[in-house]
Amino acid sequence: MPNHALGATFTHLRYIGYQVPTAFARNGTVVSGWDAGAAAAPPADMPITPQRSADACVRLLRLAAVADRAQVLAAELDQGLNPAVRVLTVLVAPEFYFRPPAIDNDYRQHTYPTTAAAPLWQGLDQVFTAQRFSSMIIACGTVMWNTVQDVTRPDPLYFNAMPLVRGGPAGPGPDDRLHVVEKRVPSGIDGVPVVFATQRFAGVSRRP
Repeated sequence: MPNHALGATFTHLRYIGYQVPTAFARNGTVVSGWDAGAAAAPPADMPITPQRSADACVRLLRLAAVADRAQVLAAELDQGLNPAVRVLTVLVAPEFYFRPPAIDNDYRQHTYPTTAAAPLWQGLDQVFTAQRFSSMIIACGTVMWNTVQDVTRPDPLYFNAMPLVRGGPAGPGPDDRLHVVEKRVPSGIDGVPVVFATQRFAGVSRRP
C-alpha cells in the first residue's frame, strides 16, 4: 500500500470508529444538530486553533481527545509486530459530527456560517501535526456549513463536506495534509436542506 503523501509504505490497514450520535429519525422527521457536550482536554502536542463558534471548539476538542486515545491504542497494538509490518490507522468520526444546533439565524438548518467554518478548517489542519500521528488518517465526520452571511447570494447554499486529515508534520506541498470531499447529493433521510440537492457538487477532493 504505497502512499507518497504519507511518505511510507503500509502493509496493513486498521480501522477505528468514533461512535457518537449525530442524528436520528422520529415520526418521520430527522432530528439533528445535537448539543456538542462537555469539552475535553487534549494533550499539549495537539494545539487547538481559536474558534469563532463555541460549539465548533467543543467538537474539535472532543475529536482531538478521541484521536489521542486512538493513537495511543494503535501504538500499543503495534508493539511487538514484525518490523516489516507497517499499519496505517484510519480513525473515522460519523457523518454530521460537525453539525451545530440552531444557535441563531446564521446557523440556519443546523449548519455553521462561513465565519465559523473558516477557522474550523484551520483547526483541523493544525491539531494532528505531532509526529506520533504520522501513521494515521483522520476522517473527521462531515462539516455542515452555509453561505447565509454572503449577502450577494439571493439564496444560501448548504455544504456537507468531509475533511480528511493526514496526521503528522506538514509535507512539501500545500495540499499535503488537509483534504475536503464535498457530498454530491443528499440522502432523503439525512436532514440536509432541500436547496442542497439542486447544487450538483462535483464531489472531488480539494483544499477549502
